[in-house]
Order: sequence, then structure tokens, then C-alpha cells
Amino acid sequence: MIRNEKEMNNFAKEFLKSISKQLKTGVVVLLSGDLGAGKTFFAAKLLKHLGVKEDVGSPTFVIKKDYQVKDIKVQHLDLYRIPSEAEAYELGFLEDAAENSLVLIEWPEVAKGLIKTLPKTVAVYALEIIKLGETTREVRVIKW
Repeated sequence: MIRNEKEMNNFAKEFLKSISKQLKTGVVVLLSGDLGAGKTFFAAKLLKHLGVKEDVGSPTFVIKKDYQVKDIKVQHLDLYRIPSEAEAYELGFLEDAAENSLVLIEWPEVAKGLIKTLPKTVAVYALEIIKLGETTREVRVIKW
């Protein structure tokens, strides 16, 4: 259980440590949870720990934000407003989920069929963030 923003920040840091070696072959992180659960907050903290210097906000309106950290290509997507798997495919994240990459996907439900087509070398993690109270969260992590 995560009780506050500091603990979520620490969780993001530890999660990044746990996946860091897999970035060489690609990592996709699926972020699920209700509105306001903390998906974007978690993504922002994770990217800061990775080394992203610029402000990391929600890609809700732009749908996709790209970052480069050393040799790691990073994409942060928000599929909340994407109505179909075909439109999700057009975003091109499948091609970018490869060597030296990290793809964070908020609201991944519309793209689950696409995600199943990723190469076996790409590690896929599903994080469900459950809001239990004003600042309290439960995070469930599942490796696909």
C-alpha cells in the first residue's frame, strides 16, 4: 500500500530499478486505474528517475509525448480518447517498442490486442493503480 506522494515516488524509483536491465530489449508499461488514481503522477516520477529533465504532464490532449534519455527512446501515451484499436495502431508505438525503449501507456484497454503482438523480447508490465483514499493507493504489478 502506498500512503502518499513520497511513497509513490519511491515506488516509481524501485520499479524503474527492477526493469532497467530490460530496457535494452524494450519495456512496455500498461497503466490502468480510474480518473485521478495517479497514472500520470507515477509516469512522471518514473520518467524523472530515468533522467527526463523537462516537465512530464499528461498526454491526454496530445495523446503521445516522446522523450529521449541517453540511448533510451521513451513514449508516454494516453489512449483515453482513442476509440479503436485501429486508431491506437496508427500511433506507431508497436514499432517503437523495441531495443532501448520504454513505452508507458495510460488507458491501455483499447490496445490490448495490439500489445499481444509485440515481440517476445519486449517485457510488458501491467500496473493497476487503485485509489483507496485521498492519498492512499494500492498498486498491482503483473508481468505479462
